[in-house]
Order: sequence, then C-alpha cells, then structure tokens
Amino acid sequence: MPDLSSALQLAAPELTLAVGGLVLLMLGAFAGEKSTRLVSGLSVLLLLAATALAVVGPLGSAFNGAYVADPLAVFGK
Repeated sequence: MPDLSSALQLAAPELTLAVGGLVLLMLGAFAGEKSTRLVSGLSVLLLLAATALAVVGPLGSAFNGAYVADPLAVFGK
C-alpha cells in the first residue's frame, strides 16, 4: 500500500494551485484595489510553479487508482 506522502507528491501541482489560489483570493479580498498588480504577478508565478511541478514530478497512480499522473495528464495540465 503506497503511503500518503507519495500520493500527495503526485498531486503536488493541483495542491499548489488550490492552496496558492486561496491565498491569492484572501490577499485580493483583504488588500483591496491596491493589490491588483501584486495578485496578478503572483498568479503568474503560481502557474509557473505548478507547471514546473507537473513537468518534473513523478508519474504513477495514487488513491487506489483514482488519480493517475501519466504523460497524457502532464500534457493536459
């Protein structure tokens, strides 16, 4: 049975986008109009980080086959 850390490593790009998106949402909501450029720039960096994690990350399946990271999935991301 694969452990949770290897399963989370496979899902790292999606987790990065989810957590980063929530952080940017909170930043934009609480900082107001003055944070528009900052949130825009950080969102581009977040997308680049998720892309890098998808390209260099491991391939395989996790969560009893419910999540599959293969070359087609990397291309789709």
